[in-house]
Amino acid sequence: MIKLCYITGEMSDDFDKALELGANAGIDTVQLRMGLFGKNIEQLNDDDIPRTKDTLAKHNMNIGMLLPPFAKCNIEDTEAIAEHHKTFIRTVEIAHALGTKLIRAFPFLSEKGTRWNPPPFDQYLDRIVENLMPSVKHAEAEGITMCMEVNGGTIGVTERHTRQVIDALDSKAVEAIWEIDSGWHFGEPPSQGYHHLKGLIQDVHVKINANGELDPIWETNETHTDVVRQLLADGYNGMMTIEHWPGEEGTLKGLHQLGEILKQEQN
Repeated sequence: MIKLCYITGEMSDDFDKALELGANAGIDTVQLRMGLFGKNIEQLNDDDIPRTKDTLAKHNMNIGMLLPPFAKCNIEDTEAIAEHHKTFIRTVEIAHALGTKLIRAFPFLSEKGTRWNPPPFDQYLDRIVENLMPSVKHAEAEGITMCMEVNGGTIGVTERHTRQVIDALDSKAVEAIWEIDSGWHFGEPPSQGYHHLKGLIQDVHVKINANGELDPIWETNETHTDVVRQLLADGYNGMMTIEHWPGEEGTLKGLHQLGEILKQEQN
């Protein structure tokens, strides 16, 4: 069964309103990143935790994943990397307090690359693994799953890159977030990119195309119905999350459109 989700801070900066709008749309699971009483998820202190839990309970909402910007920093900057490891440790504490085991991560940035134009991945793989490993070991010890996100702004921009990172880390504590459209920018449509991550996906991020719509998936002639059918055929039992649809109106539009596909394919 695929569960439809959204990121609260993209629905509204007001956490209570963000949950109310989602609940009214029939959603019961959210991802937490920003817009949490004026804070990002990794900034919550111990006093914020009960307030967060109470607000979630008020709207009968569950947490799917925490989305800190862990390892979305310059791989050349050792001080930044050290601070990001501290961020991960704190986010693990928050995850335990809020009742989730899933935390997002990235394969670093490089000053030598730009969005969708990274430096040669193979030259960085060993360094990516070396710099992620302390937090991977912490995730293992704490029963947390670190979810590597396919992301066009990082060094590893495709599903193949993400799988290489996961394989090189060689840990049962590391899985994936699949951004459906990422590989397309490098000539690999979702139907091909998916197979690099099959069996490792905890969440699927769903974005709008150049026309501000759900389908088709950019210029691939593939659709989200195709994606959902493939995931269901392979027994996927995770989340699909609307991401970066513009504001309240856009997020609700994405939830409605993807929700109709899930309803049709899962009934």
